[in-house]
Amino acid sequence: MANVDDTQSQVKNGDSKDAEVKSSSGDLTPLEKKIIRQVEYYFGDANLDKDKFMNEEIKKNEGWILLTTLLTFNRLKAMSEDAKFITAALRKSTNDLLEIKEDDTAIRRSPSQPVPSAEIRKQDLQSRQLYVKGFPTELTLDDLIEYFEPYGAESVLLRKDIKKNFKGSVFVLFKTTELAKEFLTAEEIKYKDTPLIERLFKQDYFKKKQEEKLGGKIEDIRKKDEQKKKREQEEREELLARITRSSVLKVTGIPDETPIDKIKEFFGKYGDVAWVDFGKGDDHAKIRYATENEAKVAWDKALEEAKDKKVLFDEKELTGVVIEGEEEETHWKKFFESIQNRYKKNKPGHGGRGGKGGRGGFKRRNAGDGDGASKEKRSRND
Repeated sequence: MANVDDTQSQVKNGDSKDAEVKSSSGDLTPLEKKIIRQVEYYFGDANLDKDKFMNEEIKKNEGWILLTTLLTFNRLKAMSEDAKFITAALRKSTNDLLEIKEDDTAIRRSPSQPVPSAEIRKQDLQSRQLYVKGFPTELTLDDLIEYFEPYGAESVLLRKDIKKNFKGSVFVLFKTTELAKEFLTAEEIKYKDTPLIERLFKQDYFKKKQEEKLGGKIEDIRKKDEQKKKREQEEREELLARITRSSVLKVTGIPDETPIDKIKEFFGKYGDVAWVDFGKGDDHAKIRYATENEAKVAWDKALEEAKDKKVLFDEKELTGVVIEGEEEETHWKKFFESIQNRYKKNKPGHGGRGGKGGRGGFKRRNAGDGDGASKEKRSRND
């Protein structure tokens, strides 16, 4: 059961007459109040909303549950093991929630107060349940039940840590929504001389904790995103400092099987070609010149010298454009990455025979003045 078994037994079999005596005015004794509160809690909406065992027992025999079964619950058993005393106390309740068999052997929830549907029960409980924080951690469940009774509490649930120690906060179910709101909106409520530091509807408490948890994750994501953006910006600035601006001419129309040297020779007539990138199956070639803005100068010169301003290569008309902006940055980024990868492959202990990356070497068709890395270094220093 969803209760705390921290009370000590107060009435044992056969001892009930001497343990508690009902006053002549008909008032309930403290023990009778506890028994009524506890048993009505077992059959109440809040407990049935989550108590699988009670729900299974209620289905068996028209809702009747043997008192011997209820006396296996630690908290009720700690109050009394005398069935007659328990049923006598329950008959004094004015809540009309329970029915008791004439022979005192079983109890059920009154058919006149059926368990509401799950959705209605959920809405009702949400409107009556509060989270309250600020109690001394040495308090017991009985202490808190006694404290909340004048406020109209129906049940109290202690919140405990992983070691089963009271955390100083509770979930309280009030008898009505109005009573819950009165407690919630009161200007100040104290336990003895200590103000309670937090009062919330239970669902608002869970929402707050979820937002705090999510907020922490969002903050982590935000920081990681900022770090990523900063790193990308630093890398971009480093890249821009290394590249030779407006030096790459993208040309389409070159036949697929054209040798790299032939391309370099053709475009070398219009400027100092540092690198040619043209792979099998590519629909264009990239010709990189040695100095900034040289690509535009070279293409303008090619157009100027061409008949009708049509640049022909092996009788095929070519089109050319100087790559700029994002496309230019992407080109250089890939270029530097390829150099770095080749450097890693050529380090001792990597690749195939002789540590040179296998028999085939570098498969992509590139041509420049000497090694690509050394040429790139020369181009940046121009």
